[in-house]
This record gives sequence, C-alpha cells and structure tokens, in this order.
Amino acid sequence: MKVGNEVKSIAYGNAAAAENGSTADKSKKGKGLRNGSINAANLNLGTDPVEEKRKKAREMAMELVKDVFARECEFDDSLVSRDKHAKELLAENMEHKDILSDIDKERKNLRELHEIPEGGVEDKELDLLRKEERAQKYPDLVKLSDEEKEQLGKIHARGLTPYQEAVRKLDAAEAEYKEKIRDNEGEALQEYGMVRGMKLEHLKQHDMVDAVTEGEKIIKAASGEIVGMLRDEVKDTIDEKFEEEKEKAKEKKEEKEELEERIEEAKADADKYDEVKAKREEKEREKMYEISTSMDVVKQGKEAEALPDDEKSMTQVINELMLSTEDIKGLVVDEKL
Repeated sequence: MKVGNEVKSIAYGNAAAAENGSTADKSKKGKGLRNGSINAANLNLGTDPVEEKRKKAREMAMELVKDVFARECEFDDSLVSRDKHAKELLAENMEHKDILSDIDKERKNLRELHEIPEGGVEDKELDLLRKEERAQKYPDLVKLSDEEKEQLGKIHARGLTPYQEAVRKLDAAEAEYKEKIRDNEGEALQEYGMVRGMKLEHLKQHDMVDAVTEGEKIIKAASGEIVGMLRDEVKDTIDEKFEEEKEKAKEKKEEKEELEERIEEAKADADKYDEVKAKREEKEREKMYEISTSMDVVKQGKEAEALPDDEKSMTQVINELMLSTEDIKGLVVDEKL
C-alpha cells in the first residue's frame, strides 16, 4: 500500500517522503456581485429620428441585461468554484486521515519490531517528551513540574533509543497531517459559509429583475421622448400649415382689395363714360337741331324761288347768311371724330 510505504519511510528516517501525494490547488475567490444601479434619468438619446431612437433604446436595454447576465454567470461560476474547492479540501483530508491510520499501524509494528512492552519506561518517556513539546508550543496552557524537567534533562543527556526516535518521527508526521486536516476543514467551512452568504445576498439584490426593470425604464423614457418629438413635429407642421393658410388668406384679401379697387375704377370710368356720352349726345342733339334748322332754311330757300323778285332777293340774302348742307354734314362728321 502506498500510504503504508510512506509511513514506513517516515518511521525509518525519510520523513520528507510523507509529503508525496495530493494537495488541491486553491481556486481564486470570486469577486461576487457588483453593486450598482441604472438611472434612467441620465438617458440622453439626442436628436435622432424616431426609428433610430427606438433602436438605440433597445440596444441600451439589451446591453444592460447582457451585462447583468454576464455578472450572473460570473456569480454562478464563483459559487461552483468555491463549492468545488471545499469538496477538494475535504477529499484531501480523507487521504490525510488514511495516512494517520497508517501511522498508528506503524507504531504498533515498531513496538513489535523492537519488542517494547506497552506502557513500559520508553512509552512513559515518549509521553513526557510529547508533553514537553506541547509546553513549548502552548506555555500558558501546559506546565511542566520540576520533577518532569529534571527527568527530561536526563533523557536529552542520554539520548533517545532507536524505537523512541522512530516514534518521534511518526509523531511529527502525525502532527503535520493533523494540522493540514484542521486547515483544510477551516478553509472548507469558510468556502461553504461564503457560498451561503453570497446566495442570501443575491436573493436580496434581484439583479436580473432589476436589469429588466431598468431596461423597461430606458425604453419607456425613449418612448416618451419619441412622443414629445412627434408632438413637436405635428405642432411644427400645424404651425407651418397655419402660416401657409394665413399667407393664402392675406393674398386672397389683397386680391379682393385689388379687384374691388379695379371695380371702383371701372365704375368711375363708367360714370365718366356716361358723362362724356351724355355731353356728346347733348352736342349731337344740338348739331341735329342746327341741321334741322339748316334744312328748314334750305326748304325755305326752295320756296323762295317761286316768290316775286323782290321777295326772292330777300330770301337769297338770308340763305347766304346760312351754312350749306355740305358744310353742315362736315361739321357733324368732325364732331364724331
């Protein structure tokens, strides 16, 4: 048996061989969860278009959840690593305990080999040597009497027997493995305690739930900003449309005023035309009257030809003073022109 061989080598002067075997590598301690919070109020999406805002908000929310998920995986890995380390330490202790069992067996073999009676002088001296070692290690707890000190002095002056030397080497190996077992048990308990504490703390934090909530806040904040942006766009569109309609109304008003002005001018021209027309008709009536008068005169001239000479001569004199028919027609034409 391998363990038995190690114990034999310890008992017969090769204590270093007892160190052969397995000591588990200690894994690094996990960092645990990182405390932190996301403030959706710090969200700054800028002035991107609506679709760009939605895309950016979704990316931010997903990045947040991915970050928390990564920390969750790191947390789980830390728990697994600590649990694994604790189990390795306990498994190592099982090997150490096997070695301790072999050390006890080797003591019995040494007793038989050296034919030492149990409870004899050499065993009592070994017990006193062990007490001396404890007194050196724990001076406040273990005290030696003067008689024990005197007896120890004789033993050291005389020297140890081969049996006692072999047993003392086994005692040293036994103490070393017992210390390793205590250290491993303490470290394993510490690892289990850390795992338990981390799990309890993790239940309080709800990191993944908080991440989803924060992601929803980001999307909600983005949606609110998008609604505000759309509201501003609608308002700008309405304002622009209103200004356009206002400008059109102004143009229509100006066109109406211009039309009314043109109508007034046309009315004024019509009134002026009527006035000119009336004056012209008045002149024409006057001309026609003159023409009519002239025609009467001509007629009278015709009638005068049948008059006696003395009367005719008087009529001719009158006709000479009047305009001819052609002259009158010329006057009428000039007037129309």
